Amino acid sequence: MASKDDPVAEPVDSELGVPKDKEIEEEIQETEKLEKGDRGCCGCGCCARCCAIVQPIREKTKPVLDKASKLLPGQKMLKVNHRGKVYEYDHEALLTWNALLATTGTIFFQRRVYIVCPICVSIAVFCGVFVYFGVPSARKLDTGRFNDFVTYIKVFIAFMLGLFLNNSFRRWWASVSSFKKFLTSIKQLMYTLHAINVRMALFDEIERNVVCSSYILNEEVHCAQMIDPRLIAKRWSAIMAWLVDKDYLSEEERKELESDDRAIDHQELGVRTTMIWTWIGETMSLVREEPGVAPPMYVRLLFLCHDCMAQIEELKTNLTVQLPFPYAHMLAVLVHLSNILMSVACGLAFGSAMAEVTSRQDEVEAVGTSRRVLGEFYEALQTMFMQVAILIIQPMLYQAFLVIAHALCYPYGDEICHMPTETFIQQMHYELEVMKFGKQSHQKRRQEMERQKTQGMIGKKGGKDDDEEDDDDD
Repeated sequence: MASKDDPVAEPVDSELGVPKDKEIEEEIQETEKLEKGDRGCCGCGCCARCCAIVQPIREKTKPVLDKASKLLPGQKMLKVNHRGKVYEYDHEALLTWNALLATTGTIFFQRRVYIVCPICVSIAVFCGVFVYFGVPSARKLDTGRFNDFVTYIKVFIAFMLGLFLNNSFRRWWASVSSFKKFLTSIKQLMYTLHAINVRMALFDEIERNVVCSSYILNEEVHCAQMIDPRLIAKRWSAIMAWLVDKDYLSEEERKELESDDRAIDHQELGVRTTMIWTWIGETMSLVREEPGVAPPMYVRLLFLCHDCMAQIEELKTNLTVQLPFPYAHMLAVLVHLSNILMSVACGLAFGSAMAEVTSRQDEVEAVGTSRRVLGEFYEALQTMFMQVAILIIQPMLYQAFLVIAHALCYPYGDEICHMPTETFIQQMHYELEVMKFGKQSHQKRRQEMERQKTQGMIGKKGGKDDDEEDDDDD
């Protein structure tokens, strides 16, 4: 019981034994700090116990730039990585009208999509002005047959564009699956090495090489979409310097990778990654000599290495073997031609409707205007507004689907819509480190349990011997 003279004594309810207001306020303040994210350096609220575990893993798995998982400023729908590429979005928000307010990352705010709008408007304005000022009795111009032709083209394009999108999505899924399966095979390989308990020196060497191959493959798939040789060289220089700085590559290995000029420009994808996996295969020959590695287990390890190389080849095929050029060119031409013809049709209809409105304006303002005149006047106004809406929406829709199909065919790049491969590699690397730590901690627990079990058996044996001595004395 705390005395009344004790200055640090807390007031306590004598009946319930619960703290009074001051201690409750301190607990509330601590809870608010945790809710605001004031959890120390590890993020779980128990830094003294787990910082020594988590912090080294995070430091080792840092990417080329500092790892970042942040929301884009101004909206809460997208999460991007340190490269500015979306790796997660709020799918529930797409079910609400908040989707109409999204701007960042949407297809309609990409320059290759919205640039078609001013071009189509310019064509329509030119045609409308030509009809209004250059065609006698422009309000009697019948644009129905021209619109029928444009409608036929639109239906044909919608069918062809749907097929193209379907093929592009299959190509996208094949490319993404190959990259993810490559990372999965690496995790399976490292897990198998953990299970057979190879020497730590060999394990660290293989882990260093497989992580390095992931980053090298990531750069290869990105550089495969680039054209400027200076940008490609700058990107390779940056990634090589980072890999050497993080001890994933030695200077000798870097020179060997950079001096390899046997790759043809358009066939460079996968060359450096294959070279690294050749080094891994050489290290695997040392694993075969490890005690406890049976021939079937060694074959399993080689099979996992073969699987990684197979995924590299499949990824290479998906990115280097393009769709037939006549097919892709025809579809692109049809989309652009449809937008041009639709702009011309809208311009002609708008010019004719404007002439109708101008000619009927005096009749509408006159007293006793007939219903027929009013109907023709408002019909012309309705035609003008509808043509403006069609001119703004329809070309952007066709262009948007064309751009989406292109992005699906080439999912690797540095734009916000491209695949966040850096995040995938970071996740894989983090899981490898957690796997290694889990093995070490489990070994320590098992050794402690065995030690306690041994001590218990010794204690029981000593007690049994004492009992036998007592029996002999009796």
